[in-house]
Amino acid sequence: MLKSKLLVVHSLQEDLATVIEKVVSLHKKHGPFTSCLVLGEISDTFNELESRIFPDSDNLPQLFLLENKLFEESGSRVLKNGVKILGGIGVFEFSNGIRLGYNTISSSELTSKKNEILSQFSKNTSKVDLLITKEWSVSISHRENSLGGNEVIDKLNKIFEPRYHFSYKYTQTFLELKPFLWPDSDRITRFMNIAAYNSGSKWAYAFELDLTSTLPLNLSSLTSNPYMDIIKKRKLDGNNASNKLSANNQLNNTMQETHPIKKPKIVLPTDCHFCFTNSNIQDHMIIYIGSLAYLTIARGPLTTPKGEMGFSGHCLVVPIEHKAKLRTKHENDFTASTNLDIEMLQLEKSVVAMNFLKFEMCTVSFEIQSEKSFHFHKQIFPVPKYCIMKFKDSLDRQLYMNNEKYTKNTNLTFSLFHSNTDKEYEALVTNPLVNYLQFTVYETPSSSKLYLAQFDPEDRIDLQFGRRVLAYMLNLPRRVRWDSSICNQTRKQEENEVNLFQKAYKDFEPSI
Repeated sequence: MLKSKLLVVHSLQEDLATVIEKVVSLHKKHGPFTSCLVLGEISDTFNELESRIFPDSDNLPQLFLLENKLFEESGSRVLKNGVKILGGIGVFEFSNGIRLGYNTISSSELTSKKNEILSQFSKNTSKVDLLITKEWSVSISHRENSLGGNEVIDKLNKIFEPRYHFSYKYTQTFLELKPFLWPDSDRITRFMNIAAYNSGSKWAYAFELDLTSTLPLNLSSLTSNPYMDIIKKRKLDGNNASNKLSANNQLNNTMQETHPIKKPKIVLPTDCHFCFTNSNIQDHMIIYIGSLAYLTIARGPLTTPKGEMGFSGHCLVVPIEHKAKLRTKHENDFTASTNLDIEMLQLEKSVVAMNFLKFEMCTVSFEIQSEKSFHFHKQIFPVPKYCIMKFKDSLDRQLYMNNEKYTKNTNLTFSLFHSNTDKEYEALVTNPLVNYLQFTVYETPSSSKLYLAQFDPEDRIDLQFGRRVLAYMLNLPRRVRWDSSICNQTRKQEENEVNLFQKAYKDFEPSI
């Protein structure tokens, strides 16, 4: 049997009985289906599953359910009614020849047991047709501007080159990528994240799997393979030049890298969206104006209202003067820079005090001091107290991604300072030749840690590095990009943000 009609659904534990009823209905109306894969993690005992969930198994396709198991407990089980339970890691072959690879292990165990897991999977020399994982791969996460992802999943995709890769990481989101081709092979992979039943998003996916399918005639229906390292792509030598390029090489040579990090461009004050000389400045977003700097809400805020804070709290401290960084090598009057520095720090600390005293929130600020920037500013993020201890882990995680995975960016190394009066720190930040990124982590208004990484002005840096660290820390993977639809606010919403912020900030405004 070379063609099979399959159904994939995603159910949370509490909805499993309802979902099985839906599967019965789908099987009758749109089937028959050879098999049904139920994504999600079950915790019922086998007796409960046999008696309560599947009383009418004759009207069901072959069912496969997943359970969360440790690596050492991996394997498949069969209930009396023929329902198969898959847990941990493994490869299961259907009676019709379809091969299914599965990995239900938690992300932390994937990392700690990486070598053992890859060794176990590498014993299977044949490709798989279906791959099910809870976690996303790093490559897919990066392409979708999402945080998270585990490199073990990247390795599994390269080992198996699955025809379909199903994930159930995000219960509220259905995502289907355009198919992509593997190099020197006619295998095509389709990646999907299936949302959970009752989420409001697509929770069931039916398809026909043809084990004899070959390369489509229309290559424009494909996208570039996210698992191909663009930096390390093979160059054709004289012998290979006369050979026919594989379809995937043709595809990747004609496509731009998805979501490239844009280089800063020169922006004049009249065109700068931070400058008052710009007639189109969005002044409805301004919270407070001082002598040398002002406070504004962020467009497309990362954070969302939480607890008693009825607004996002994500704001910017911006110099009124159009300047790339606080101190530049072309500047003669360093007193002016010092005064600006003092005022910006006053504004920053006033927001820190508001967050802590009024809303019991900690704060993280982020800045890029680069002579290649167009208008310097600091970003300030409110952070729940229970999250602030995760900052270092979040920074380390994003550093690994930046330094090891995305090699177009310059490598970063952060130094930790416990005070802005530290002599070494002062020498760095007052030197106009030094370009740097900095996080200031305020556990309380009087307790801060400064993380600083230097770079050369010609280096390529990720301008969204700070936002990525905070997004991972706050578990907001879909809000990494400020211009995404999920972060977008209407003018009325922005005006409401300002109004609520100003009311809360009134008692904390500095005397400038």
